[in-house]
Amino acid sequence: ASDRRHRFLAQLQAKFDTVLIDLPPLAVGASTTVQFRGLDGVLVLVSGRESEETLRYALEDLDRSGVMVLGVVMNRV
Repeated sequence: ASDRRHRFLAQLQAKFDTVLIDLPPLAVGASTTVQFRGLDGVLVLVSGRESEETLRYALEDLDRSGVMVLGVVMNRV
């Protein structure tokens, strides 16, 4: 959530139509939603190892944080 990171993202967003950023799993830490500040939204990837409860918690956490979920991709489910 540093100023340097925000400046870098702004430069990328000015140059490209779409910027994708690969981040660690949502369930890893309580402060993971801080990583999404300044982004237009997130695409949640589900690998099939996550329980329904874990996915629900992650989506609720994103919602509480005001992060827009653009969609969910389910892989090997």
